[in-house]
Amino acid sequence: MFEAIHKNISTFPHIHGLLTAFFKGAEETWKQFTSEFAPDGVIDQSTAEEKELAWMLATNDINEGALGAFCIQMRTKSQMTMTNYNALAMFECNNTQNFVNALFTEPGDFKFLHGQARAYKGKDWAKQKEMVLCQQEKNDKREEAAKKWKEAAAQRKKEIEELQLELNKDKIKKMVGDDLRKQLGAFKNVGAPNLDNVPVRSKVGDLKIALIGAIVSLEAGEWKLPGQQMGEEGDDEIGG
Repeated sequence: MFEAIHKNISTFPHIHGLLTAFFKGAEETWKQFTSEFAPDGVIDQSTAEEKELAWMLATNDINEGALGAFCIQMRTKSQMTMTNYNALAMFECNNTQNFVNALFTEPGDFKFLHGQARAYKGKDWAKQKEMVLCQQEKNDKREEAAKKWKEAAAQRKKEIEELQLELNKDKIKKMVGDDLRKQLGAFKNVGAPNLDNVPVRSKVGDLKIALIGAIVSLEAGEWKLPGQQMGEEGDDEIGG
């Protein structure tokens, strides 16, 4: 990192000022982090045995590394069970090979170990089957929900296509709820202008204003119903 910065130092004209500001801001925090190492402090006065007992990793990298190793292993060996992964991880971390070499002296030792492995294998198969069935159940529910939604949407579309447009403004003013929403869909279906940006879940007042506006523009001849010619004699009979 330092090599890269020095190599491109000419492209960082403010780096000295930035570093100075950073170090000054971090000074107080560094004091807090290092106060335990002060002369005559707790750590300074601890014995070697106490320091050995209190030792711990400076960061949490070992846990993050274990998770990363698991993710990589599952990408390369997706069929590996959790039991097998845990066994492999413990084998590598616990110096297991030396333990086996030193203490597994009889054929029965290996036979016992093989039996344990077979027993866990059966449990893993059962767990995998349970997970597959659970995922399949979720997929079935999603497919069923999607099917019902499509059927409901098709039914609503059919109702809107068969719905008689209400062109009486006074009747529109008295409508509420689903009747208004169906009229909005029906007007959109026949190409009424200025309704594309009116959501079906708009407030009742907003729906009434939008529909009455569509009727007014129809009466003014700004658009026409399907099969109706602009300026047709029947235009005068629209509305109320």
